[in-house]
Amino acid sequence: MGRRPLVERGVALDRIMERFWTHGYDGTSIDDLLEASGMHRGSFYRSFGDKHSAFVTALTRYAEMVGEDHLVPARDGRGSPCKRLVRLLYARLDATAAGDGRRGCLVVNTAVDVAPHDDLARAMVATSLETMRAAIGGLVDEAVGAGEVDGGVDTELAADQIFALLQGVNVLSSAGADSRRLRRLLRRTVESTLRPTVSLP
Repeated sequence: MGRRPLVERGVALDRIMERFWTHGYDGTSIDDLLEASGMHRGSFYRSFGDKHSAFVTALTRYAEMVGEDHLVPARDGRGSPCKRLVRLLYARLDATAAGDGRRGCLVVNTAVDVAPHDDLARAMVATSLETMRAAIGGLVDEAVGAGEVDGGVDTELAADQIFALLQGVNVLSSAGADSRRLRRLLRRTVESTLRPTVSLP
């Protein structure tokens, strides 16, 4: 019988995700993952496999976290869809600026650092980005239905612009840009693209 892990798998996975998120794939070794997770080597390999498998599992966990913490509340929340959209953008910005303020979004980081030479990572990034774009588009459509968007707005283009800006903001945040300026940029972009009939947070 194998030795029982000292750390519960879910706790270890969150620590592994944080390590990859903060230091990147190339900046993380197996020893780093063992130290971060608090697991013995044998338990780590039994639970997560090699470094690449651990990264894929961590990236999946990150996508689940974004969905649970940000996308579901934005989609299912009450009140103005335009305000929920802005709060979603703020939440994503705040998440990228957490900790030392330099880690950005794990999906965007993966798109730049890992996906160009990793087919599985590239497919996972594409799925995550499509999910975020769909969430933004859904809120824009909901805002149209609620009468919050100017009738002359090209909503598909507006959603694309907001989505693209969010990804750029994630990169700027990881480079240390001021969060207050980025927050103003997000808000102003929603105002200029959607011309909402409600005041935004």
